[in-house]
Amino acid sequence: MKTILQNTLKTTLQNTLKTTLQNTLKKTLVLSLPLLLGSAPAQSSDLQDRLSPLVDRFHDTLGFMGTIIINEKGKTVFEKSVGMADLEHAIPNTADTVHRVASVTKSFTAVAVLKLQEEGKLKVTDPVSKYLPDYPNGDNITLHQLLTHTSGIFNYTERADLTTLIHERPTLEQLTQKFASEPVDFAPGGPYHYSNSGYILLGRVIEVASGMRYQDYLQQKVLAPLGFQKSNFFPDDAQVPNRAEGYTQAGDTFQKADLFNFEVVHAAGGFSATARELVQWLPGLAEGKVLSKASLQTMFTPHVYAPGGSYGYGLVVSRIMGKEYLNHAGSLPGGSSYIAYFPQEQISVVMLSNVTGQDSQALFNRLFLAYNRPQ
Repeated sequence: MKTILQNTLKTTLQNTLKTTLQNTLKKTLVLSLPLLLGSAPAQSSDLQDRLSPLVDRFHDTLGFMGTIIINEKGKTVFEKSVGMADLEHAIPNTADTVHRVASVTKSFTAVAVLKLQEEGKLKVTDPVSKYLPDYPNGDNITLHQLLTHTSGIFNYTERADLTTLIHERPTLEQLTQKFASEPVDFAPGGPYHYSNSGYILLGRVIEVASGMRYQDYLQQKVLAPLGFQKSNFFPDDAQVPNRAEGYTQAGDTFQKADLFNFEVVHAAGGFSATARELVQWLPGLAEGKVLSKASLQTMFTPHVYAPGGSYGYGLVVSRIMGKEYLNHAGSLPGGSSYIAYFPQEQISVVMLSNVTGQDSQALFNRLFLAYNRPQ
């Protein structure tokens, strides 16, 4: 699933994100593979040899730089890093490189909301006005609608003057004002329409309901129980060991991307993670390390049709080769991300790149088909 943010940012980048040749190569790479329906369980003994050349091809033909990691039932069965985390200093990507994960952040925000519901501090059926009394039409917009992108609130990353905003450091309240007065796309409860604005509002709701900063609540209630030590919400001026630089591809070369400040994306896209920790994210949730079974069922339930499947809370529910899986993609200047989890098979996949505009869904589809090749 490509985020709307990715599409709207193309005109702001200094060079074209993908050349016509790259698009052609991508389509050939994905579409030329036969659809293998009669797959056998993957065997870890040959996965590294089988998938490594494919990831090298992603790097050589599509400019992918980053890490792909696959876990089965808690064990790493495939791991591959390609390209540089820092081209200027020749520092390679590894599974412990810290990447900006963009909209994958939304799954963390959704978990925080459900955790607060378990603590009795809010309900997803509550109106926004209960926590943000001054927000326009807040009496008629529920937290559930924010979580499922059905609120109709204008997506602020579609602003015509977005490039003037990306280097600001607004408070959550100031950021809210960037879209509060915009005309709505439809009445609350309408069809799915991806809106980063809704998750910015959820960030504010989390702060009001918890009495804590958004990132502090996430750290204490969500990240700590999972044992995450290198993944967090890092300000842009923080000194973060092993943090990847962000790049945009320009033909056969890469140049530094024009990054968004953390405060501009916040609860909608401000999380940073390593592939080694992030691959434990959805399995950890499924094991009940953060939320109850009832909360997980709510989060993983398809609530509304969305491109690529249906949207739950901060996650897309999709199917591939007859198997249901949870997923979410993210994209910002300087990075692309993708997480996927197959609950029945207990397979977790993470793809993190420090290059703008990777078609993560297409790469995942190709990877998973190869992963399930009959033995």
